[in-house]
Order: sequence, then C-alpha cells, then structure tokens
Amino acid sequence: MIKARYNSFVFSVIVFGVFFFLIIFIISVYAIYFNIDIFNFRSDTKSISPKIYLFASLLGLAIFTFITSKIKMISIDYLNQQIVVKNFITQQKINYNFSELDGYYDMAINHSGKMKHYSKAIGISKDRKIIFLIDSYYCSNLTEMRNGLSKLKYLGTDTEWEKQNF
Repeated sequence: MIKARYNSFVFSVIVFGVFFFLIIFIISVYAIYFNIDIFNFRSDTKSISPKIYLFASLLGLAIFTFITSKIKMISIDYLNQQIVVKNFITQQKINYNFSELDGYYDMAINHSGKMKHYSKAIGISKDRKIIFLIDSYYCSNLTEMRNGLSKLKYLGTDTEWEKQNF
C-alpha cells in the first residue's frame, strides 16, 4: 500500500493558522470574561472591543476548518487494486476499485494565477470525469503514487481538466 506523503510546508501552514486563531480566540474570551483591555497597547488610542477579535478568530477558525475539510488522504493498494480516499477532518472513507475507474491522466495545475507556476498532478477518472487529483504541490511522493497506479489504464495527458467540476 502506498500512502500519500504531504509536504511539510502545507501541514505547517495549516497548523500555524489554526494555532494562531485559537490563541486569539482564547485571549479574546479571557479579555471578555475578566473585562480587561489586552489588545490596547497604547493609552492614547481608542481601544477595539475584544468581541471583534473573538469574531475574527472564530471566522479564521471556520475558514481553516473548511480548508482542512477539503484535504483528502489518499492510499493506493496496488495488490488489491483499489484506491482509498479519506477525509482529513471527518475521516470518512471512499473506496474505488480499479475496475470501476476509467484510468488516470497526467496533468499540470497552475497554483499561482497569473504567474503560470505549474505543478505535476495525476487526475483519477471515473465515468469520463476527474473525481480527484493527486497533486505534487501537496504530495511529495507523486512518482511513487504514479507507479502504484500502473495496473490502472493510462489515459494520456488531459488538457481539458480546468473545465471539469470535481
């Protein structure tokens, strides 16, 4: 079984973001509970209510939870010929047998908008639609994952991937 290893940069950004907003949340609750002004550093400026910081931290935590809920942990079991996709937050698993999949595509994904910084990816296709991606921007062992898909049909390079909704 081959499991996707995620780049440490992506993991550290997620951990830092959640930690940052969690600390602001705790400080805001403390400031509201004890009715003190922690966030005002100078006495000649107008203080901002800790409730605004509390709201901002809850919004930040919600955004980071939404982002991490989109992260999929992918395992390829080449002996049993199946792919297991597990959600990072809910731990819900979806199993795909190689026989029910059309195959896989090689593709390039632009992560930086106008700068045209492309990363390699593998798109897994079912019913002529790409159902999920294994992206080298997040996954550090893409070639190992691609070798695990050797029993799955290779469909070439997909140039129409941006038009697909998955």
